[in-house]
Amino acid sequence: MRRLFLKLPYGIASILILAVILFLTLTPDPMGAHDITLFPGFDKVAHFIMFFIAGCIFTLDVAKMRFPHRPRLDLFIAITLFGIVLGGVIELLQDAMQYGRDKDLIDFIADSLGSIAAFAICYYYLVPQLRIILKRGKSDN
Repeated sequence: MRRLFLKLPYGIASILILAVILFLTLTPDPMGAHDITLFPGFDKVAHFIMFFIAGCIFTLDVAKMRFPHRPRLDLFIAITLFGIVLGGVIELLQDAMQYGRDKDLIDFIADSLGSIAAFAICYYYLVPQLRIILKRGKSDN
């Protein structure tokens, strides 16, 4: 999986995850998702995980694109804010589209917390690891 991500052109992984999120959140009943009730609040956990993964992919895509330069902190903050705004816009669109899905403040909070957690994990752990992998790859060539 790591090799696939490293070989993808810049931005492709981000575009793919964004398309998946839009499909899962803006279609009336994607893959029978309304029938999934593993435990109470599963939907909120799914929102957190979805935006956490998206935040990580966005961040790693940008870090890969900026290599060998270290991306600045404000770029990571902008990516995090994008995830938060995306979650808010999706909730508003769900309400405006009127196909049976309603806006939910708790979903928005879960989206926001997923984006913030992705920032923390990526900025302090994953991006430094990616830089090590990319440096190793450059020295092998």
